[in-house]
Amino acid sequence: MEVTKALPTGFWMSRDNLPDTRIHFKYERLQDAYCLNCGVLGHGRKECNKERVMTSWNWDMPKYTAGMGSIKQKQFMLQRRRRRSSATKKK
Repeated sequence: MEVTKALPTGFWMSRDNLPDTRIHFKYERLQDAYCLNCGVLGHGRKECNKERVMTSWNWDMPKYTAGMGSIKQKQFMLQRRRRRSSATKKK
């Protein structure tokens, strides 16, 4: 995977006798240094000098969102923060 280019968000899949459907990608362990403007790893939205990329099917919807990370990873991070928080409170 070329990490200097924007991460793919998914693809259109054609199906026999059914309408085409959009397959959305989810990424595990998506770094904090992931730009929600241009979709490239290595910098954040605040440091980005490019315009925000919108989806091709809805120009009001950003193409790259925090939702690209997998739910399992988000749940893991929330549990980890809760454990750290409760351990800090006990001290």
